[in-house]
Amino acid sequence: MLPFITMVILGLVLFFIFLYPLRINHDVAIYIEIGDFILEGKIPYVDYIEVNLPLIHYINVIPVFISRILITNPIKVFLPLIFLLTILCIASIHHSLRTLPPQEQVATWAITFGIAIFTLIVFTLNDFGQREHIFVLLYFPYFFIRWNRREGVEVNTRVAILVGISAGIGVLLKPHFVIILAATELYWFVTKRDLKTMLNLELITLSLVGILYLLHFLVIPSSMRTALFGEHLPSILSGYSAYGYHRIPNLLGCISPIILITLVFFLIRRWDRKYWALISPLLVFTISAIVVYIVQRKGWIYHAYPALFGGIILLSLLCVRRYQSQAQVEGESNFSPMPKWTNRDQRMGLALLIVIFLAVFVFGKSNEQYLGNAKIREIIEDNSNENDEVIFISTSVLPASQILLQTERKHGYRYFVAHPIAFAFKDYSTVEEVIGDSPLMTEEVRVYLDRLEEDILKNQPPLIFVHTMRPCFACPSGFSLDLYLEAVGFFESEPLMAYEIIEEIEEWIVYRLSKDLGELNLEYRWLANQSMVMLVE
Repeated sequence: MLPFITMVILGLVLFFIFLYPLRINHDVAIYIEIGDFILEGKIPYVDYIEVNLPLIHYINVIPVFISRILITNPIKVFLPLIFLLTILCIASIHHSLRTLPPQEQVATWAITFGIAIFTLIVFTLNDFGQREHIFVLLYFPYFFIRWNRREGVEVNTRVAILVGISAGIGVLLKPHFVIILAATELYWFVTKRDLKTMLNLELITLSLVGILYLLHFLVIPSSMRTALFGEHLPSILSGYSAYGYHRIPNLLGCISPIILITLVFFLIRRWDRKYWALISPLLVFTISAIVVYIVQRKGWIYHAYPALFGGIILLSLLCVRRYQSQAQVEGESNFSPMPKWTNRDQRMGLALLIVIFLAVFVFGKSNEQYLGNAKIREIIEDNSNENDEVIFISTSVLPASQILLQTERKHGYRYFVAHPIAFAFKDYSTVEEVIGDSPLMTEEVRVYLDRLEEDILKNQPPLIFVHTMRPCFACPSGFSLDLYLEAVGFFESEPLMAYEIIEEIEEWIVYRLSKDLGELNLEYRWLANQSMVMLVE
């Protein structure tokens, strides 16, 4: 019964992937576009500016490269690739747990069921392919290979190398994941107390991947290295708190039910050694993932996915174990991880109801997310052509990244988000503190606006969208980008005078290019208006 429900859930996800082939998360859309930039020869952090370390950029070259061969939108390649990665993760775990005794084999399907539920949750929330999602899929085959080592099971050399490489890539997607790796490795070494047994090929391979990644920063273009470590990384470390506003109690609220339920099951049950050996490292993983979630201090739900994944797997194992123990006590020879009172027809009916409910729910969520902002999409399609560059000036990635990728347009300037403005005013609480007799400005904002103007001159995007939401995302109360740009005189520069307002929709002003920028004398640039700004050190 459990395998049947698991396969149905995974099949449901696959069905919706093909039903909504262009449905994509906003962050993931940026990474896919970056993959396209890299294939075009653009230098990270120089020709485009993004706040994350480059490994996720490199990985997304793969779906873009395949999409070019197939001549299709890269989203249609990316989503099936992530689903394939899910299947490979499940297959690897089944291979690792094949040594469990027959009476414990149900644990394998409990884990698979947990992965299916997690996959459905991530897909429904439109976070399919986020770094946290990819991390657990790449890391958990390694996790169960390490469990095999601890249990004295022989591991194939090729398998050890492959899972070491995949786990290394997964862990390096974000520096925070190293905490989870360190916690679980410490557990293996402390419980096994045999350095020689645990210091083996998959760990060595993972470590080599990490070393190679660090060394690669020595051979990247010097302009990329200087921009990343000299400009952007210091700026991100000092300013990224602008995007964090949740307190620790709020952070725990998302995952506390899983923690509590797990603890209840843990406290009321007694485990044999084999089952406890499987539960305990999962507890370590989940607890360390919760720590990582808290450390990031953002409260964004996708940051909790490793903890959510660990919690779901634990609950699946604990529930199955409870029913298995009940079946054994009551003398049932063929254990099925469902309550005893259900017969075959009732089980099938229950499964059908579950599938119908999930299908209707996921359909509703997916349809809403897939359509996105229809008006913005219509304006883009009516006023630009495929491969044209369009600019969105906003402190949020929504909805620009998704719509541009879906309509096969490109970002028209090197920033994906106007994060320098959010960073600059993170310590201000109201717009009055920012804009008085003279608007406040930092050197970072000055550089951002200068680059924005340069990119407008160079790329001549047919459309510019300016966010008018007040306050803008991660901004002081009452602060809006359109008013700030007007206050510093940005719209009075001659390049911007070549644009006319064609729409004011919801929280956006839409500018359309009405003159050829190449014909302008450009006697007035934004930076010439120095009298309007006051520097803030």
